[in-house]
Amino acid sequence: MSLPLSCQYPCHETSTDPSNLEVSLDQASDFPLIISSGGCEDLVYKFFEESGVSRNELLIRLWVNDFSTLIQMVRSDIGASIVPRLALRKEDSRGIETLSLKPSLYRSIIVFGLTINMDRPEVKYFFENFKSESK
Repeated sequence: MSLPLSCQYPCHETSTDPSNLEVSLDQASDFPLIISSGGCEDLVYKFFEESGVSRNELLIRLWVNDFSTLIQMVRSDIGASIVPRLALRKEDSRGIETLSLKPSLYRSIIVFGLTINMDRPEVKYFFENFKSESK
C-alpha cells in the first residue's frame, strides 16, 4: 500500500532521497484523506487502527468509488489517499508523488487457474506478468 499525494504538497521534507519518500501511518493521518470505496476502505481503517489511530481521528474529506476520479482529486490537491501500489499505473502518476508507508502495509491477492490451462500461452503470459508487477 502507498500514499499518493499531489506534487504541490511539500513532501520532500520527509526524506533526503526523493526516490525513497516514506511516511508513517501516524503522519498519514494528518493528511485530508480521499478514501476509495472500491473495496480497500476496511483494510485502510484496519491499518490505521493497528497503528493506534482510530477512524474518528482521520480527516476524511471524501469517499470515491472510481479510481481514476480518486487519482484526479489527489492530483488536484484535494487530499491524499492510501491505495495498493499495484493500482498506481505510470500513466496515473503525472503530478503525483507516491510515498511508501512505514511500516510497510501489504494485502494478499490470490490468483489461481485450472491446471489444465496452465500451458496455454495467454495463461503463462498473465501469470508471468502478474508476478513481475506485484514485486
